[in-house]
Amino acid sequence: MSDTAQLFKDMGPSKLGMMGVVAVIILGSFIYMSFRLSTPAVVQLFSGLDSGDSSKIAARLEGMGVYYEVLSGGSQIMVPRDKVLSIRMNLAEQGLPSGRANVGYELFDKKEGIGVSNFVNNVNLIRALEGELGRTITAFNQVQSARVHLVIPKQDLFAKKKSEPTASIILSLRGNEGLGSSEIAAISHLVATAVPNLDVNKITIVDTKGRPFKKGASGANDAGMTASTNEEFRIQYENRLKNVIEDLLSRSVGVGKVEAEVSAEVDFDREIIDSEIYDPDGQVARSVQTIEETESSSDGVNGQVTAGNNIPGQTADTGAAASESNLARINEITNYEVSKTIRKQIKETGEVKRLSIAVLVDGTYEYDEETEEYIYSERPAEELDKLAKLVKSAVGYDEIRGDKVEVINMKFSTEIASKITEDPFAWLKHDIGNIIQTIVIGLVLTLVILLVVKPMVRRAFEITKSDTVEEELEAALAGQDLEELAQITGQHEKVSERESLIDLDSIESKMNKTSLAAINDLVERHPEETVTILRNWMEADNKN
Repeated sequence: MSDTAQLFKDMGPSKLGMMGVVAVIILGSFIYMSFRLSTPAVVQLFSGLDSGDSSKIAARLEGMGVYYEVLSGGSQIMVPRDKVLSIRMNLAEQGLPSGRANVGYELFDKKEGIGVSNFVNNVNLIRALEGELGRTITAFNQVQSARVHLVIPKQDLFAKKKSEPTASIILSLRGNEGLGSSEIAAISHLVATAVPNLDVNKITIVDTKGRPFKKGASGANDAGMTASTNEEFRIQYENRLKNVIEDLLSRSVGVGKVEAEVSAEVDFDREIIDSEIYDPDGQVARSVQTIEETESSSDGVNGQVTAGNNIPGQTADTGAAASESNLARINEITNYEVSKTIRKQIKETGEVKRLSIAVLVDGTYEYDEETEEYIYSERPAEELDKLAKLVKSAVGYDEIRGDKVEVINMKFSTEIASKITEDPFAWLKHDIGNIIQTIVIGLVLTLVILLVVKPMVRRAFEITKSDTVEEELEAALAGQDLEELAQITGQHEKVSERESLIDLDSIESKMNKTSLAAINDLVERHPEETVTILRNWMEADNKN
């Protein structure tokens, strides 16, 4: 114990303070690691919770005595991995989470009073339908949460113009990737078929980052929205042709040796043409109507009127010849059906009016063994013509439309690639936190080794050595063995063939501090034996 106290005294206040700081750091590290190791591994139980469900679930977990963590402002709850399934089943029995953000048809499970109006029932029906649609859309893997807003106008019996229902959907997605065209179409048709008389073109879909996935038809007359859609169509068309050209030519000239730019002039005017064409040469008789008329008449003798001529059964007096007349008439009416063609032509938007394509192709390089460099050479004109024909065939070239294709052979510049060098210290920006943590841990371990471990080890060796020397000195003093005492103190010279003497001056110069301290301690504890040894040394000197 006295040796340990002497060790702390020899260190001084500065070293002791440093050791205290290091001890506190080590103790804190051990406590932190013990706490982390004792904490069970947690996984997500629920996410996207509102404050009401989060508080109820937390209270239930406390009642069950389960360790849990609340993250993301209370919207996410973490529980131990081995208990997550049992906890979910237990909470499901109690209707948690209740999903208050999307209330479904369970809204009608509550008993309402007799005086509930029809308006309230209609509003609850729309709320329930919105909630059920939101839950269904959340079943998509990439959709974290969904809100659906329905506008279903009231249908008036005597209204001249009926309003159509509309729908707006806002999605919260997992990650930064958007939805594919098939997923957007699936969500749109899902909502359209669930709401009566809802047209799929009346549905708008956006996400929480402001990205429009589908725009409703209500914005068709919006100039800004239409211009944006037309510009997106043109850019996508140009990029598609560019990729087709570069992929096609790179197989012949090599990867990275061709660049293409496409400029498309697109007509976005929507044109509807109605026409009726009559063909007079293609007439067909549909019906024929024929009317025939015959008429005959005769006059009396000389046109005289007598009593004898008017008596029936009497022969008329034919004093002179009578006059007769016959009339025949035929009337024919034919109805013809004239050939007629009715044509309705609709030209949709996005008709390409003109294409301008520029293709830049790198030349060929041959290695020169004498100069040990690559020599550039241009491609022949025949090869460029073939490449131009490939481009024209790939993009649907139309000379009548005024399309233009240019294939130019020029040497690619390498200055930009040479100037762009990788930053050798870029990795520091990503790993600076881990590096600092490693350095701090290394410094703490170094201080512990230098200020704690090393002094204690050295002191332990010194104490062991001192105890050994002390035991040997005690044995030498008890037996008054001068030669052994000389060997212990480091002075062993043969003065004569009979005995060995100890030189005190040499002892003081060669003995280390540990041996001197041990000798002083022995002298204090054994004064009589020390005097006897000194007398023997003096007698030996007198004899010499």
